[in-house]
Amino acid sequence: MTVDRELTEEAVEVLAAVAYHTEATRDQVEVARGGTDSASLLQRLTERGYLQASFAETGRGRPLSYRLTTKAVSVLGYSSLEELQDLFVTLREGPASGRANAASASKVAADSKETSRSG
Repeated sequence: MTVDRELTEEAVEVLAAVAYHTEATRDQVEVARGGTDSASLLQRLTERGYLQASFAETGRGRPLSYRLTTKAVSVLGYSSLEELQDLFVTLREGPASGRANAASASKVAADSKETSRSG
């Protein structure tokens, strides 16, 4: 598997937040990241094919909603979105802070990438 070395820890954190929600708005991603502005990361990840954007069905002004693509799931080292979501459900049961959960998720994803490089 080819791992995109351009994925920063912050980018993996954004992907983790989107994966947890299955489909997430920018506001949901930013809450999961402790209020950190994520607009440019969401745009860059969409342009690179890691996220797919569409208009949300609900929400004030019908904001953009983001979903992981199969490319993102694969690059993170998982075979399906469901497998990745199970991991994030487990992480959510840990520390109460959304930022801590996203950071834990990004560490797990980074560990998965390291394992896939060496294996």
